[in-house]
Parts: sequence; structure tokens; C-alpha cells
Amino acid sequence: MRLCNIWIKTLRFLALHSLVTLVSLPILVMWGLPLSVLSPIGNLVFAPALTCSLLASSLLFFMQLFYIPYTVPRLVFSTVSRCWQTIPPYNLCPLIGIPRCPWQMLILISIATLFCLHLRYSQTPPRRAFLLTTTLICLIAILRYTAERRPDIMPIAFNGTHVYLVLIKDNCILIDTGALGKQKSSVSWAGHELIQEIVKLTGKTSIDHIITLQPNHFTFEALIALHEKFRVKQTYIPIWQGHLKLSVYNAFRRLRKIIIEQERNLTRINHTTSHAIKNTLIFSLNNIGKTITHGNTTYPVIELLCFVDSNVSRFYPAKYKKNPLLNGRKEDT
Repeated sequence: MRLCNIWIKTLRFLALHSLVTLVSLPILVMWGLPLSVLSPIGNLVFAPALTCSLLASSLLFFMQLFYIPYTVPRLVFSTVSRCWQTIPPYNLCPLIGIPRCPWQMLILISIATLFCLHLRYSQTPPRRAFLLTTTLICLIAILRYTAERRPDIMPIAFNGTHVYLVLIKDNCILIDTGALGKQKSSVSWAGHELIQEIVKLTGKTSIDHIITLQPNHFTFEALIALHEKFRVKQTYIPIWQGHLKLSVYNAFRRLRKIIIEQERNLTRINHTTSHAIKNTLIFSLNNIGKTITHGNTTYPVIELLCFVDSNVSRFYPAKYKKNPLLNGRKEDT
């Protein structure tokens, strides 16, 4: 009897979770927020832990405020926090990205949700859980595989400059010609809006290659924010000569440490480097023999060639040469 009650409560929770996800799905799609595959398990398992943590922190606040001993709430909060930190980070959890779709599809989601709620078949917990979960899975599959065809090269605007998103043979390549290093606000932009744009444009929850051609302090900080909140498999940064400022060097060290901890790859560019999949060349990085000086450092001008179908697109550092897809306008450097 007790096992039966647990089973019924689990099914009710699954139905409620599917319903909440269906209701919020149009908002998630429009904002470019991915869905976590582990969210049903996470909500079921960690909801008590979150409740306990919030209760303990609230007790801590008021007990400190009124000078009441708070040893027990502090111990509870510390224990929950230590357990929480052992959970795999966000960027290692399996995620499902849904590309932006026409508004008609979003209305279809709402209609399908209302239909499931009012259907006579869904009056018992098992049937309701099965119907709502199946509807959610089917709608996600429809949204992912009926998405609009996107261009192979997509510029993403940021304060008068662009980063470029390139799709070649299902490889997602992010090219920074100088936009991430333009100003300090690029750090928060890379950690939030840029990730949402990538999901909305491609439906992908990872980047295969990040190539930065004009690095500086803000570039390293932006890359750190991107690596902490998104899966990045390979990062390319030019080799510089000279002495970096201490703050810049520390930012680069933090970036390198994060890449090593995530067991990803960092490639320093100086000579010609290329990447191919199944004997098909995807992109090539070439040192054209010129240099750019920034402060006390000098780094080579790298020409990036992307081979999209039968076309070749060329990218250069913004300080050296204007880049494509800007309608004849030169990027701000």
C-alpha cells in the first residue's frame, strides 16, 4: 500500500513537471534557454534540499539579526552547501537546445497543453503523466527537427562589432575578431546574451571551436564566462610576444585553468593550423607574416579561412582588416 502511494505521488509529480515545462516552453524558446534532461530528477531529488537550504538561510538571517545563537541552522546550511557543491556543474549536464521557431508553433504548444488538460482520457494520474510527458517529448522533437534553415555564417551584433557563428558539417565555430575585447560589458554579454543567441540560432548547447584573433584582458574574461556556462570543446588563441600586465596574465591563467579542469583543449596559434573532419577541411588558420601591437605585447595577424560548401570565407583581426557580412561597414576597433 505504501509503495502504491509513492508510485502515485511520483506520477503526479511527473505530470506536474511536464505541465510546468509545457507552459514555460514558449518562453524558453523565445529567450534561447536550453532544457535540462535531468530536470525531472533534479526537481524530485533536490527540491527538499533547496527547501532546507532556504529555511536554514532565513533562520540564520533572523537569528543573527536578533542576536540569537544560530549553531544548528549554520551547521545545516553548511552541510547542504557542501553536498550541493559535489553536484556536476551546469555546463556538464545534458541539455536540449531548441532553435527559434515561428510564433505559430508557440501557439500550437499552448493549444496542445490545454487539449491535454481537458481530455477525458487524462483524468487519472498514470494517464495524465503519460499524456503530458509524451506531448512534451513530441513537441520538443517537432520544434528541433522542423526549425528554419539558417545561413552557414551568422553575424551576432554587439555594440557596433560582430562575433561570427559558423556552421560547417554540424560543427559550431565561434569567431571573435575583436568584439569580445572591445569593452568590459562584453564579459556579462558573453556569459548570458551570447549563449542565448547561439541556442536560438542553432539549437546547439555546445561550441566545437572558439577562435579569437585579437585577444586582450576583456577577451580572456569573456572566454572565462563562456567556458563556465557553456560547453566549449576547443579554444584557439594567438601566441604573443612581450610582457602582459599582471591582471591580463592572471585572467589568461584562470582561463587556462578552467580549460584544463574541464578536460578541454587550448591551442596557441602561431604557424599554420587546420582542422578537418573525415578528410574534409573545415577551417585553416594562417600566419600571414604581419603583426599587431597592443601595449607591450605583439601577436601575429592570423588569417582564418572557413570552407563552407564550395565557398571560402576569410576573417581577420578587426585592427588589421574589415570582416565580411557588414554591408561595407568597417568594424569598430
